[in-house]
Amino acid sequence: MPFKAITRTLGRTSLIYATIVAFLVLLYVLGALVMARAVASENLARRIGEETQKTLALSGSLLITVLDAETSQRGYLLAGEPEYLKPFSGKRAEFAQQLAALREQVRREEGAALYLESLDHVAQLSTRRFDLLDQSIAERDRNDIPAMLDLIKNGGGKAAMDGIRVEINALRAFEEERLAQAFARARSLQEKTAAALGFLLVVTFVTLIIAGTLVRHTIRAESEAQYAQKLRAERDRADLISRELSHRVKNLFAVIMSIVSTTGRAETDPREAARKIRERVQALARAHSLSGGQNAQHAARLEDLVNTIIQPYVPLGREVALSGPEIWLSADRVTPVGLILNELATNALKYGAWASPNGTLAISWAFDETRQGPDRVNGDKSAFRLEWQEKVPGGGVADPERQGFGTQMIELSAIQARAGVEKNWQDGGLDVVLRFEGDSPARD
Repeated sequence: MPFKAITRTLGRTSLIYATIVAFLVLLYVLGALVMARAVASENLARRIGEETQKTLALSGSLLITVLDAETSQRGYLLAGEPEYLKPFSGKRAEFAQQLAALREQVRREEGAALYLESLDHVAQLSTRRFDLLDQSIAERDRNDIPAMLDLIKNGGGKAAMDGIRVEINALRAFEEERLAQAFARARSLQEKTAAALGFLLVVTFVTLIIAGTLVRHTIRAESEAQYAQKLRAERDRADLISRELSHRVKNLFAVIMSIVSTTGRAETDPREAARKIRERVQALARAHSLSGGQNAQHAARLEDLVNTIIQPYVPLGREVALSGPEIWLSADRVTPVGLILNELATNALKYGAWASPNGTLAISWAFDETRQGPDRVNGDKSAFRLEWQEKVPGGGVADPERQGFGTQMIELSAIQARAGVEKNWQDGGLDVVLRFEGDSPARD
């Protein structure tokens, strides 16, 4: 009867713990989505800024080209020296090229396509303006000054130029307003993201307090109802379990927070960021599931952890060679070792053995004969090594140039698991050796 009561107590505690974990994971997934939306908004504002800069530069070049043509024409009309016409030569063709480039740029912009009709009007006005410039130069060539002056006064050149300015200025004003709105949206989302992350942090701490309280109350109530004569012993056990669960919850969500924040900063593509966060949180959940409800000193067999983590990544029809003695991992090593295996499996699928149709993977582990001590019989206290060997026939495998968060995850997880990491990229594949220290698990 006492054994069954203890079992029910642990079952209720695990249910409360699992509910809290699911709730907090949901909150942090929502936080990741908010961050992804903010990143997308910043990228959009940056793209609009680049488009606006190009549009403003092209529109400014149009006005400068017409003004250069007018300046050259006026110099020639006043002085009659052909030297003044050199800058004028080719301005009509240059204007046409610039207008075509501006039209193509505007066509690609959202909303700015409404100004294509205005650019057609600019083309008509510019044709009229250049025609008047050519006619006035021709009158000057014939030395018909009265006709030239009359053409300047009554030919409509000023009206054409004013029309060009009006159309160009309207387009420039639209671009500036579009840019201002994009940056305003980005700033607004940044403020909302900061508020959301602050809220998640507060909710996390509050939930942890509630979790500890609920766990203690559940265990205490069960103990008082069924084991009054052993109240003091059961209360000590309840406090121990409470501290253990609180410790695991804090570690778990510290890792989740690191995954969300670091991946969000490293990735500019919201979908890629969400995918990587999802994969890493799933790996965390798989590794954690092996340690739930187990003895803190012998949480999971190494072989079970390896199988649980890598099987979802193994391509159809492929096998992984596993070999090694029975080694039990302590609870504080299960999660970091699981994260390391997840990163290695992901890399093998993307760059290594599983990216090749003929690639193979072998995983082996053994007690480290060079480092073991008198505690050889106690698995979790003895030094051991795990080797990950990828082979790709024909070679052609290279170390990825980009060292992202996955590499950081492996290094940080190795420190938490009290292990050294040796990575060797060869032409035929990746070879990784993890050497685990043989001291007793830390209980910080």
